[in-house]
Amino acid sequence: MSQILPINTDSAAAEELFIQEIAKLNSAADTQIRKLREYVVLSEAEGAIRNTIHVQLETAPLHLLNTATGLLCARELQIRVFEASTEYNELLLWCIKHPDL
Repeated sequence: MSQILPINTDSAAAEELFIQEIAKLNSAADTQIRKLREYVVLSEAEGAIRNTIHVQLETAPLHLLNTATGLLCARELQIRVFEASTEYNELLLWCIKHPDL
């Protein structure tokens, strides 16, 4: 059964518990439970991509001009457009297939 951490738990203990829970998912006999691991990998991949986006945009202008439409695009709109793109989905799938890289 899963353990509930107190709110003031340090991050090392939380990370250790997370690793233990993932190990339980990986070794579960029930295929439905093992499928939950896919959601964890997806979440990790989305988080890694999101972090990379924010690092790359730290030095980018807050607004960009869309030369096709002539509209000014704020940073959040730029991110949403990228996350809706085929390139983002391909990158996400690649990250899921290669979680150790």
